Amino acid sequence: MGKQVEIVSIGQDHTVQLNREELERILLAPNVKDKPVAVVSIMGTFRQGKSFLMNFLLRYLRSHDKSNWMGEKKTPLTGFSWSTRSERETKGINVWDEVFLVPTCTGDELAVLLMDTQGAFDKESSSDETANIFALSILTSSLQIYNILHNLQMDHLQHLQLVAEYGKFAQKSTTGSQFQKLVFLIRDWQFSDLPHGAMGGHQCLQKFMSTKPNQHQENKELLQSVFSCFSSTDCFLMPQLGTPPEGFDGSLSQLGDTFKQKLGELVPWLVASENLEAKKIAGTKITCEQLMNYFTVYVDVFKDGRRPRVATLLQATAEESHRNAKEEAKALYEEGMREATYQNVQELEEMHDILLKRAKDKFRAARKMGNQDFERRYLGILEKEITGIFDGLSFKQKLLDFKKAEEKMKEEYQRCMDYLQERQEALDRASDKMERIAQYTRLQAQTNAMVSTLSDAMTPLIAAATLLFPPAGIIFGTAVNHLLRNLSGAMSRISDTAFEDGFPGAGGLKPEMSLRPVLESVIPMLGPDVLNSVRAGAAQGAGMHPTAGNNWFAAETRGLPYGGQDTHNQ
Repeated sequence: MGKQVEIVSIGQDHTVQLNREELERILLAPNVKDKPVAVVSIMGTFRQGKSFLMNFLLRYLRSHDKSNWMGEKKTPLTGFSWSTRSERETKGINVWDEVFLVPTCTGDELAVLLMDTQGAFDKESSSDETANIFALSILTSSLQIYNILHNLQMDHLQHLQLVAEYGKFAQKSTTGSQFQKLVFLIRDWQFSDLPHGAMGGHQCLQKFMSTKPNQHQENKELLQSVFSCFSSTDCFLMPQLGTPPEGFDGSLSQLGDTFKQKLGELVPWLVASENLEAKKIAGTKITCEQLMNYFTVYVDVFKDGRRPRVATLLQATAEESHRNAKEEAKALYEEGMREATYQNVQELEEMHDILLKRAKDKFRAARKMGNQDFERRYLGILEKEITGIFDGLSFKQKLLDFKKAEEKMKEEYQRCMDYLQERQEALDRASDKMERIAQYTRLQAQTNAMVSTLSDAMTPLIAAATLLFPPAGIIFGTAVNHLLRNLSGAMSRISDTAFEDGFPGAGGLKPEMSLRPVLESVIPMLGPDVLNSVRAGAAQGAGMHPTAGNNWFAAETRGLPYGGQDTHNQ
């Protein structure tokens, strides 16, 4: 069913603290963390019914837009803590820990968070504390309800001076209004010239916003700066609740008919799905996870309890908006790499270049606050982080390329061994000189082709070894080339000495000549043992001790597929 949770607390010394663990539990829940979020917040003077109203918003969201959302007449009002006592009920900033998922006209879901704030101007609050609570509420909300008693006055705007200055300075680095919707909810409206409800509220706001010739210039500027900060402003006039009866529990049966009627109009006017919009920063919708990050940076700005400089607030917002843009661009790169198919390091590098450009383009195109210095700095961070991702993928792919080349070399090596063993067995079975000469003739004809085939198998292995760990690859390549030359020379010498006079039949075959020296000394050197230097070098490059090369390589490549399409998931 959910409960009220204090996410921002105010200490006795007026310092501000974030209850990060609770806020993470709410905003980073798997079903909401990636959803765009709408934050409905209320602020105003203490003991004027803010929490009382929030519970009706809560009741409406629980009903999923049903026409009978107000419920049974005798049902007590529950949810956010409220009372009819004279002392303030809410401290700090509280949220309802159930995030509501509301369908939008596009078929997507919008996460809706309800936020209740500490009442202002009680005997315990300082002016800075009030300004800070108001600023935190406006900075993090998409719909800000300003709860006011009786009538709208210039004094109410004075408390928005900090966000007005913020909006004025922010417009220098980004276009459009910095905040979204501001609704003045005027309680206990008693004047007969304007009707209760949204229409009367709209007329009231228009009168208030219109400047007069004799109006003080300072007030004109305040009006202009406050209202230009918000993309839309509106007003709703509520009738009096009346005198609560003894034992008042907020049930509908205890509310006056006029109040109940206007309450039934107000709540959908505020939070019906078609009237809600996602929270935006610098014109970009943010998710629940991103809201978590903004809460973190904003509370850090307000933590000492003093009213912060506008420049400090702007700096925090600019940093976080660039960080979000960087993370989204990096996610584009990572997603592209997950879906990409590549078979070797060269194809991987080509895909990296394509996706890096896309990520940088996405970052540059994102709407952000701040100047070009922010852009350049975070673009550099993006490139560095993507390079780190690529280096990991590239190293893994190099391991796989080496493994494929090694398997190919082993196949050719085994074929070579099988062939030489076959020739040796044929020589051992030869019963006369002419048959032995025929076997040697066959060996001589195929020697060059076999050495060439083995050399072809070694070439990609040497290349893969060099990419994996250049020093080991170079040593390995030199050793392989030397051994191939020895192999060719040894086999040629065996064939050549089969004919002392240069042609079959004219001379005697040296019967002691055998392929066993080749089988027992030269060829095995081309086998797995010669790969140890590469494996040791690669292990050293990965920060392991060279002696761990074989075990490390086996662990790194065990179960990996040939081809790169799955390497990034390892």
